[in-house]
Amino acid sequence: MVDRRTFGMWARGRRRALDLTQHQMAELVGCATVTIRKIEADERRPSKVMAMQFAKVLGIDAGDFDGFVAAARGFRAPATGVGAPHEIEARLPVALTRFVGREGELDELERTCSVAGGPARLITVIGPPGVGKTRFALEAASRLAGRYDTPAVLVQLAHRSAAEEIVPAVAAALGADLGDVRDERTSLIARIRTGPLLLVLDNLEQIQGAGQVVADLLETCDSLSCLVTSRRPLLAYGEHEFELAPLTEPAAVQLFIDRSSALLRNRIADHDEVAAVCRLLDGLPLAIELAARRVRDHSVAELRERIGSSLSALGSGPLDRDGRHATMEATVAWSHHLLDQATQSVARHAAVFRGGFTADALAAVVPA
Repeated sequence: MVDRRTFGMWARGRRRALDLTQHQMAELVGCATVTIRKIEADERRPSKVMAMQFAKVLGIDAGDFDGFVAAARGFRAPATGVGAPHEIEARLPVALTRFVGREGELDELERTCSVAGGPARLITVIGPPGVGKTRFALEAASRLAGRYDTPAVLVQLAHRSAAEEIVPAVAAALGADLGDVRDERTSLIARIRTGPLLLVLDNLEQIQGAGQVVADLLETCDSLSCLVTSRRPLLAYGEHEFELAPLTEPAAVQLFIDRSSALLRNRIADHDEVAAVCRLLDGLPLAIELAARRVRDHSVAELRERIGSSLSALGSGPLDRDGRHATMEATVAWSHHLLDQATQSVARHAAVFRGGFTADALAAVVPA
């Protein structure tokens, strides 16, 4: 196996020698046919678990397993006294609360993501503020990492504003010390190329040129996949836009009950009242979680009446929550800040309407 051929070329030849089709190989390994096709074309590398299964199917001797897995994942078998490249460790925050709903969306994203053999290496989760993009992306990344033995790392970019800040932020998230190297990009790419990796790039909407930076990393690192959260698309080549809608009513009600249960103690929330609150909040997870915290001081019926008058009734979230999401007002203020001056002016004039409005009605109140 130590020759000038790539691993994909070798695997294809071995499969053919065993008289197996790509479809048959996929069934034996336990993956999609397209995954076998991409591995044999050297378009992706198998995870450690998948490489071990490859070894069994292709009849590799047990004593050669480690060398085979190293070659399959793009590493050279280490020589005596020389360590293999340092593998990247998963760096996702541990969730403190239960994830509720969105099973269909999670399944759809898994089918789409290249980590699971899907077609997209760049997926941007798009949605309005408070819809739960970050929590959804982290849940999806955690499942992908666990099922496909691919390390997933969160890169928080909410407080970054320039494209040149992305590479240092990614390096910091990976725990890589780039030192005083002249070319941070080259050093980061060398680090990423050590094996399969899923980057969760959180909050990119305010960074101009972010799409170009992400696309450059993907083009250079063939085993890298990116899951992005943003209020708008990156407009990068190969980007798959994944629009996240508000929660369905059953999931919204379950989220409210789940988050308020510790505060309700022995009280039982009326299902219809909870559903009414969730409808008032348009099924937005952030708003629902803020509302659920208010049951310490108000009944659900009282909460419904107060929310109908003002969103300030939702109060503040936990002290450890990002400042942009501490209150619904803060979330709206952050959204307003992202607009250019002309659009901000239009938004201020639109505030005179209660409920919806038409384009003609808006034009009537906005100065020419």
